[in-house]
Amino acid sequence: MGILDLHSVYDATGSTDTIVTENNSNAVIPAADGATTIGVSPFANAVMAIYGAHVVAAAQALVALGLTSNNIVDPVNKLQDSVNTTPTITSILKMKYAAMSYARGPNLVQYGNEAAGKTATFKIDYLASVGVSISPANFFLANVAEYSIVAGGAATAGVYQTTAFSPSTTPPIGKYAILGVRAYALTTAAVLRFQHTDFQGAYPGLPVLDYGTGTLTGANQGGNPICSDSWQGYQFMLLSQALGIPLCPVFTVQGQGTGLNLQLLDTAADTAQFDLILQKVA
Repeated sequence: MGILDLHSVYDATGSTDTIVTENNSNAVIPAADGATTIGVSPFANAVMAIYGAHVVAAAQALVALGLTSNNIVDPVNKLQDSVNTTPTITSILKMKYAAMSYARGPNLVQYGNEAAGKTATFKIDYLASVGVSISPANFFLANVAEYSIVAGGAATAGVYQTTAFSPSTTPPIGKYAILGVRAYALTTAAVLRFQHTDFQGAYPGLPVLDYGTGTLTGANQGGNPICSDSWQGYQFMLLSQALGIPLCPVFTVQGQGTGLNLQLLDTAADTAQFDLILQKVA
């Protein structure tokens, strides 16, 4: 048992050289996100594992990322970067790990931008009693399949765009683990999550950068291994290793369809493309 669950908050304004919190007056929960209160998981007993933010342009640069919460061991001093108003690293995506419950209230992401603009925050929770995930031991992988997917049209900033995983030939009936994804045709960064009845209302997901156009460089990935070239297509494997928990979500293909949907939360009007990497596990 166990699965990840991603939720986002969108701010069309952002900040300039100051720290703002994701429940500020400009922030909204995207429609169909599944969460009803900013900073609170819709699942009881969820544990926040990852939090972060992404922006619409490199010039906007995330200059700080933090968290404010009564669940922090030192809630007065919070978890917060210093604001670097003249960064040499133009991070379009920042991400941090933190194992934290929601027992004492919301966990709220804090962020600062070098220039104001569209910003989205995200939290990825671990749900121990929902869904099924596995973790391959290494890259010596059998029964791997790769599929290319094109979104049905341009995304709307701050709105989940759903694309059905419907290859021209349905994969053989069985159970598949999602190892990861490569994303293309993004202006900068986004988050991508997956929906399937086997996930029991959870949305396993992860942040993605545009692959193959120069965005995937050390100057733009905020030091996050999940965004490095070598892990593209295998991000859930990386998170499994980083957190020490099997986190490649497993879904069932049966009959004439896969039942799997991809949901992209972008900060630009991109028509994205994806390479989805699966492993048949049963």
